[in-house]
Amino acid sequence: MILSQEKKKLLASVSHVLALGGPGSGKTTIALLKAQKELGASKLLPGQSILFLSFARATVARVIEQISKLRIDDVNGALAVETYHGFAWRILKSHGYLLQPARPIRLLAPPQAAAKLADIPRNERRVELQRLFSQEGLLHFDLFAPLTAELFRRCATLAKVYSNAFPIVILDEFQDTNASEWEIVKQLGKTSQLIALADADQRIYEFRGADPRRLEQFTKEFKPTLCDFSEENHRSNGTDITVFGNELLTGACKGKQYNNVKVVLYPFVRDINDFVFLKFSLLSAIERTKKSTSNWSIAVLVPSRRMMLDASGFLSGGQTIQLKQGKRVMPPIEHDVAIDAEGPTLAAAVIAQLLSLGVAVPNNLPALVANVIEYLRGRRGDDGPTQADKKLAEGLQQFLNSGKTIGSTRGVLVEECRKIGANLQHYSFTGDPEADWTWIRDQLEKCTCPTLRDIADHSRYVRLLHKGAILRARLSDLWRTNGSYSGAVDVVSSALLQEHFLASTRRQLGVYVMTMHKAKGKEFDEVVIFEGRFNGKFIPAQDPKKVADSARLMRMAVTRARTHSTILSPKADTCPLLG
Repeated sequence: MILSQEKKKLLASVSHVLALGGPGSGKTTIALLKAQKELGASKLLPGQSILFLSFARATVARVIEQISKLRIDDVNGALAVETYHGFAWRILKSHGYLLQPARPIRLLAPPQAAAKLADIPRNERRVELQRLFSQEGLLHFDLFAPLTAELFRRCATLAKVYSNAFPIVILDEFQDTNASEWEIVKQLGKTSQLIALADADQRIYEFRGADPRRLEQFTKEFKPTLCDFSEENHRSNGTDITVFGNELLTGACKGKQYNNVKVVLYPFVRDINDFVFLKFSLLSAIERTKKSTSNWSIAVLVPSRRMMLDASGFLSGGQTIQLKQGKRVMPPIEHDVAIDAEGPTLAAAVIAQLLSLGVAVPNNLPALVANVIEYLRGRRGDDGPTQADKKLAEGLQQFLNSGKTIGSTRGVLVEECRKIGANLQHYSFTGDPEADWTWIRDQLEKCTCPTLRDIADHSRYVRLLHKGAILRARLSDLWRTNGSYSGAVDVVSSALLQEHFLASTRRQLGVYVMTMHKAKGKEFDEVVIFEGRFNGKFIPAQDPKKVADSARLMRMAVTRARTHSTILSPKADTCPLLG
């Protein structure tokens, strides 16, 4: 990187810094070079580190990869790269007893939290989470930052200890900090040098508390040196990707042509699935990208989780399409999916419970039904259960309380659970976790009840959480130690819980399908962004705030690409941002 005067200013800084710049402007790189300079100068005392904080595990993984590329010498582990969640959990593990002295703190993972909060109105959930922590010692991720901020407010000495441990703190994506994270930053900034990296136009987390005034607040609080990299672009240099992204925000992109940005307005064709046009564009992107690099990556970005799964299903299949020019055979496209963890985790808990029970418990029906109830209540995560899922879960709870079932749907589910339990009594576990897991999953797949088949289907997604090998190894250890899978539920929960803390260092190659929000902090050779005709719209509602939020989100998504971006919108109902 040829250093601009603004970047040289950051390297020379000794006070707080606010570094502003768009996608690919080199904010992260120059911050790491600043860390390298400070490490090389041996200014840190024994036990001190430079702390790099970001939101997403994907960003942390990319930063770690960048450290390797820049050949930064992490002297004695003195460069700590963490998520805000990971940093807060580190503090709460050591000092949370000051807030909860009555009982040990236990993590309440998001899947289990979703099940517990299913009946709580959204605007009352924070109060319930506080109750669970204060009365039961259950700690939810959403309380990490508020409780850490409270610790720092109530114990200035503790805040000073952490400031002394991290004399330089780099704050990535600072514009997306919520109020509690901002309180933590303010406490650290009393002693530590803060280097805030920000782009106001990439603020896409207002729904979790990001404040449009945050950069103004930082300036007022700390009077930082301002470094402006807004005219620099190192990610997609030589293309118009960043120009297009910026002009999305103003509406200036409509009707214009851009280098390496393509807007496709796909038509309605009777008997043709709209995903056909996505697949055509993706196949073209794969062919184009393979010509330029062997280690290629392409992201398919969509507005919603439901559309992500639907798109994944279509891409996984092979289709023969009748066109005017003749038939076109579309092969399956191998890809990865950035799946949400709640459904797969709770489905895995059902199978783990059955593994754990084995033949030791004659009546395993109550435990199985209880796990199905938790799955129904929590599988949709923060969206909460559907009315149908809530009603079914309530009916199953009544069965556990009274032993009676009312209604054919509940009756079929209970009878099929009873049958699975009976089959389990006659199955001889092999000690091979994959074989035994698959046998149980097959029992669920054979059921006529949609809920049990959904559990089997969701359990297949565990591999997409990249925990298959870990689970096999730990379940094998259980078998070798105990001669059974006793304790499998804890093993599965622990392995999948790591997903919320550990950044995968696995390089992203091939095709990835994810929501647009999930793309934050990632980079790909190309991105293909798709919205449906009726569902999965770029702009969910036509009001000025939703339009502005959607424009920032689309700008972020478009600028994940290094070489080419393709956007698909229906011709009959084109996204207003595009035409």
